[in-house]
Amino acid sequence: MQESEQIAPMPPGIGHEEWSSIGQGLRQRMVLMEALAVDLHGAQGLLQNGWVPSALAIGHGGHIPLLRGISPRGGRWLAMARFHMARMPSGWQVISVDTRWPNPMPDNLRQAIVAWSRTWVIHSDPGPNPAPWVLLDPHLHAPVRHLSDHLLWAGPQDLEVHGTQLRLHLTAGDMQVDGLIHLGADGPVDPLEQNAPLSVGIAGLIQSWRLGQFVMLNAPGLSFLNTPAWLGFMGPLSQHLYQQDLLLPSLPTWWCGESQVLAQAMALWSQGRLFATFPDDGLRPAPKPMNGADLSASQREAWLSTLQEHGEKYTIQAPWPQDTIHEVVLLWGPDGKHTMVWIPDTHQEVSP
Repeated sequence: MQESEQIAPMPPGIGHEEWSSIGQGLRQRMVLMEALAVDLHGAQGLLQNGWVPSALAIGHGGHIPLLRGISPRGGRWLAMARFHMARMPSGWQVISVDTRWPNPMPDNLRQAIVAWSRTWVIHSDPGPNPAPWVLLDPHLHAPVRHLSDHLLWAGPQDLEVHGTQLRLHLTAGDMQVDGLIHLGADGPVDPLEQNAPLSVGIAGLIQSWRLGQFVMLNAPGLSFLNTPAWLGFMGPLSQHLYQQDLLLPSLPTWWCGESQVLAQAMALWSQGRLFATFPDDGLRPAPKPMNGADLSASQREAWLSTLQEHGEKYTIQAPWPQDTIHEVVLLWGPDGKHTMVWIPDTHQEVSP
């Protein structure tokens, strides 16, 4: 694995060697998540051979079937992920993973994106005058800003698909866009191909991307990965795909959609936490996380009936050491190198 770049500040009390080993473990997980995305949008061999359950992948509201068969320009579905980790007595453990960009975005992450995106610009267009990239913020309603000579910060109102090209509207005239860092790719990005109002996203964006007109990071359709349920599958997948143990283990996690796993999880729930596997999409209400220790024996017994009937909707995890959680964003470059960005002051309640 490649050495990581390091963006200040580093977490207090963590030395260079430990920080580097954390980076190797997180990059290994990025590779696994990319393999999942490639399989789900391609041959679906992992699904067909039972390595991942269809109820968890295809059944997740974040799965977008119309993206199957696309080969993303740049060769990557996933280029950024956020990891919440805890330092346990036995070592570091991953407790949740998120493919959504932080909102609001910390200054140190925005600075890292400028340097990281330059590697993508050179990879995508090595010529002397590459087309610009855009950091697309769905919530930005201000004039376009230059973050660097190659990266501009813009809102969806500043972009339009003309023919098959994605173009940026500037005072001096329109410019073709070669890359898009989409801060809202977990939601609707194209009202023509997704069930969304015309005022949401950019009409024609997916077809332009499908045709290879620009690179989009992260690609849309990856929010199916944003559930703690996947943590229990990462170890077996790493062994199956790469014959490797996980360098960073997960906090013990049980997806309740399998009967034998459900029985084990229920036996331990009195000391653990229950999460909704899927987000609240209006059709499947998602209860807030609850601690088994806060419920009476009769309440847990009532939940057992629900889990036996609809286990796929719920995931149980071991207790969270909330006061020792660290958030790290991993930016994955086209050359395989990664940039680690520690997000300071992650003291709020973390949701999977």
